[in-house]
Amino acid sequence: MGELIPPSLNNELIFPEISPQLFLAKNVYVEHPNQSIEVEVLNGCGVDYLAEKTTDYLRSKHFDVVFSGNARNQQYQHTLIILRNEKVESFIKIANSFDIDYTDITHIQVTPDESLCLDVTVILGADYRKFAELTEHINASPF
Repeated sequence: MGELIPPSLNNELIFPEISPQLFLAKNVYVEHPNQSIEVEVLNGCGVDYLAEKTTDYLRSKHFDVVFSGNARNQQYQHTLIILRNEKVESFIKIANSFDIDYTDITHIQVTPDESLCLDVTVILGADYRKFAELTEHINASPF
């Protein structure tokens, strides 16, 4: 039986150089890990453009807001942050962006719903002004 690799062939492996541009996705994730957190923002208190302004606020923190609009009910007194899946770390990051403790049962809910295909729902209530960083962003907003 003969040799599988003829002696005239060099069996040294040479890997091609990888362009730095191919590392971009990894670098973006390292710089902005919040981009993998999918959020919906719903206005639950009837204030004009509140969902849009809050979407802009969360996007400035590099969260991936996949939907923004009005809640069915416009009578929410308290802003709610609702965990929709098992990604508790994502949930905590959103809560922290509003300076809400994730154990605060007035503002926090765990209501899994995998059919929504997102991590967190934020429903803005009449108390939205108590979140200083959000309010500052809203006041600086041009619309």
